Amino acid sequence: MVLAHLRVLEAKGDTAKRYEVKRELIRLAYEQGYERKQILSLLRFIDWMIILPEDLEERLDDDIKEFEEGKKMPYVTSWERRGEKRGLALGEKRGEKTCKIDLILLQLEQRIGEIEAGMRELVEKLTVKRLDDLAVALLDFTEASDLEKWLKRNNGKRRSVKAKK
Repeated sequence: MVLAHLRVLEAKGDTAKRYEVKRELIRLAYEQGYERKQILSLLRFIDWMIILPEDLEERLDDDIKEFEEGKKMPYVTSWERRGEKRGLALGEKRGEKTCKIDLILLQLEQRIGEIEAGMRELVEKLTVKRLDDLAVALLDFTEASDLEKWLKRNNGKRRSVKAKK
């Protein structure tokens, strides 16, 4: 930590030098033979202490990956990276579904009036494919019972819908 502080002071105002200092400190953290938990703590401290522009952070990420592969000491393991990618993809998918639900409910309310809570729940439980089907079908709806019939055919459940007056 003291070394990090001294090196940061030396690099004051020089972005290229700060990049080199950060890269060297990270390399040293790996080479000291610390346990993974200790390395992570040091890396967090270094990351907090030396903030670089986005392009240099990306370059540093590439350097770290290359170094990790050579040392077989991953800071972020490949399975962690894959898990992160899967998590992001899942988050996007859930976000997409939420947006579709919100838009369809808004369109339904504009088309047939207020939707009863039970019907809202049924719409929210639909798969993405069924939501797409409903988005097309609702263009032909003229009253609340049209939604009820559609959900009965496509969801197997029946609830009543109250139209806004």
